[in-house]
Amino acid sequence: AFEDVPLLPQKARVLVFDGLSTELVTLALRGAPAALAEAALSAVGARSRRMIESELGQGEGSVQAADVLRARRTVVSTVIRLSREGAFELPQAQSAAA
Repeated sequence: AFEDVPLLPQKARVLVFDGLSTELVTLALRGAPAALAEAALSAVGARSRRMIESELGQGEGSVQAADVLRARRTVVSTVIRLSREGAFELPQAQSAAA
């Protein structure tokens, strides 16, 4: 599940978020708990982090909940795909069926 992102080791989070656009990450983090957002933001470069934080700081705007859910599903799909490709193992506390 998207909420399990903080359970991933830092190296795995870097692999996941490095391959995603800042727009997708920003959308996925809309309304996310602070700890989850920090876990994701700690895995992106400084420039991308500033851009994402700036966008998130501007409020929700006209963002649709369905778009946020779709972005979160994309993040989870990326985690699962990279894990299946052998890039990293999912922590035992995290269910493989996200």
